[in-house]
Order: sequence, then structure tokens, then C-alpha cells
Amino acid sequence: MKAVGVQTLQLSRIGVERIGVVLLAAFVFFTMSALHLESRWLIQFNFEMILFFAAALLYFPAFVWAEQDSTSLQGWMALVALLAISPLLSSLANHQNLKVFYHSEYRSWVKALLLFPLVPWVCRKARGRSSVVDALLAGIFIFCLIVQYRFHVLGEMRLLDDRPKVNVKNGDPNFICVLAAVAIPFAIYRWRQAEKWRFLYLAVLALLAYTAVITESRMGVFSIGAGLAVSVAFAPKGLRRAAAWVLGLLLLSTLFLGDTVGRFRSLSDASNHQRWRSIQTGLQLSQEKPFFGFGWGESSKHFYRVTGHDRLMSEATPLAVHNTPLQLWGELGIFGLFAFTALILGTLGAALPAARRGDPLGVAALSALTILCLNLLTLPLKSKDFVILYVAIILAVSLPLEGKTPEKGVPVC
Repeated sequence: MKAVGVQTLQLSRIGVERIGVVLLAAFVFFTMSALHLESRWLIQFNFEMILFFAAALLYFPAFVWAEQDSTSLQGWMALVALLAISPLLSSLANHQNLKVFYHSEYRSWVKALLLFPLVPWVCRKARGRSSVVDALLAGIFIFCLIVQYRFHVLGEMRLLDDRPKVNVKNGDPNFICVLAAVAIPFAIYRWRQAEKWRFLYLAVLALLAYTAVITESRMGVFSIGAGLAVSVAFAPKGLRRAAAWVLGLLLLSTLFLGDTVGRFRSLSDASNHQRWRSIQTGLQLSQEKPFFGFGWGESSKHFYRVTGHDRLMSEATPLAVHNTPLQLWGELGIFGLFAFTALILGTLGAALPAARRGDPLGVAALSALTILCLNLLTLPLKSKDFVILYVAIILAVSLPLEGKTPEKGVPVC
């Protein structure tokens, strides 16, 4: 599947385009920040759902007023449609009467998938691209502020190891880390290229890095190092130097903030043993029902059956498979795994050429994708909407801007 060409969808009415930028940026901000979940009134008002429906309505004018062939967009739409229906196929195959419809996480997954092709359309011009990237950074910045308040002021943490475990969406320390970590390359890019408010972007970068480090997530810290190493390898001179400085400061901060080094020294701890048992569960499930899987969210119910782990612990705190590809295979079968893999590879097919031609935003996209993929190897695909939005944004900013031929060695300030 060719990633290029998604940006060719054009509209003759500029008003719809501007509305699309505003609505999609708002949806990205609230999905990433979870700010609306801090207000009972906004929860009852279902603010995020209203934003979703308003943005989704843009599909109709996008196709009606398209001036060029939109077949390049149809491949991505078919792919995300397959991902959206694969849980339904699995539910039917397991005689679950489509109960997946009542799963809130599935509805969030579908919302993000339906808006997936809209992100490249909005980001095909510089203004839309900047708005969506800024919305992403603003959302993650607010999320990190909420995490810091709940962790340092309210004292919300895991009893097991005193790491942040806050009562918000994606509040587990490992998920907190991956949310902050994937945004770091974009924060570096905006900090280096901004003509105004450069210190504001630097403050965002500092908070993201601090939040990632205090979670003491081993894969999170390793993935940041790998992602920033990608930036150092591909970026133009100014951005390369900035990425190298940030990488050095992050590695140095692990010595003084939290106990990340100690966690690396104790790799055979209970956390990793449980992860290995969950992976064994995923392997077993993928062998038992390789084509349609056991159904959405069902892997945790087989943890005790497969591994013989403590039954009380297995029932009280069931573990999903801590490996996204394996979890998808065990729950949705080979169809879900194929669609998700194609989505990642298609995005890589856009980000890698962008980085190789020296596009600073393409470098940030490839670095972010590296960080995301490494974390998905040790995390279950929970809160799937943020994963899809991250992949969509990485794809969108990797594509050449509409009307411009990509040039090698794009300068960065």
C-alpha cells in the first residue's frame, strides 16, 4: 500500500477545511489530555462524542467536493474498516452475540479509527499540520500536569513500587510514560523550529521528559533512547544537536530521579515474571484459535487456565497479554493482527522516506513511531484510541505538504 497520495484530497470550500482543522485539533486535545474526564458536567455532556460526530460529518463534504481522485484515501479507509469490524467477526465466531458493542474501549477504538483518514486530509497543508501537532502537544502537556498533581499532591501511586498510578485515563505508569515519550520528538521539533514561544515549547519538552523519567518504565526509557538515536542519525545539523542534548540529559536524569537504574538491575522481578506469563497466555491463545481469536478483551480470562498462576491473583487483577501484536492475534485472530500490522508498516513506509530526505518533521515522526512500536512490544493494547491517533498523526506529518515537492535537507532553526 502506498502511503503517498493521501494528501491529494482537496476541497473547493475553504470554510469546511478550517472547521475540520478546529474540530480535529479539539478532538485530539481532549482525547490525549482526558481533561474533560476531570469534570462531571463534561462527562455527562459527552463532550468528546459531540466533537467526534462533528468531525465525522466532514467526510460527506470531503467526498462530495473532492476535485481530484480520492482512490488513494480508500485504501486507508478499507484498512481501518477491517480493524473496526475484526472484533465483530471474532465476537460472531465465538457466539458472543456482538456484546463487544457494549464495551466502552471498543467504542473509543472505533471513534479513532473512523477519524484516521481525516487526519492526513487536515494535515496536507502547513496550517492544519501545525494545528494538529500543537493540539497533540497541548493535550499531552495537560495530561502530564494532571499526573504531576495527582502524584505529588494527592499522593496517588502504586503500593507495590511507589510509581505513579493515578486515577485518570491511561493512569498506569507504563501508559503514562508511553504517552509522554512518543510526544517528545514532536516537542523537540517545535522547540527548534518555532520563531515565537520557543521557551513555551521548551517547557513542554521538559515536563514530558520529567514525566517519562519518574514513571521508571524500563521499556519507556529505552524506547526514548532509541527514538532520539533515530533523530540523531537522520536529522539535519541543528535538530540533531538538540536531540543529542535531550538524549544526554534524559540519560543523566535517570541517575537522580526515581530508581530506573535499580529497576534495570532487577529484571527478574515479579513484574517481568507476570509479563512472561501473560505472553505465554497470548502464545497459547493464538495457537488455539488462530483465525478469529477468543474475542475482544478475552485474553485476561485465560491467564490462570494457561499458566496455572495464583488463582486469586488471576481473578482479582487479571492481566492482558503484555505484547500488542500477540494480544491482537489471541483476541482478534490473524485478521486483526494483519490489519494492525499493515497500518504500522504503511505508516513506516511514509515516515522513513520523509526522515531520509532530511525533513525535520519526518524525522520526528520516525522517532515517535520507533518509540511507540518498542513500547507496544511490552504493553497490552489498552486505551487503543490514543495508539490510533498517534499512528494517524505520525502518518499525516510524514507526507509531503500539498503543492510542494519534498526537498532533501530541509533547514531547521
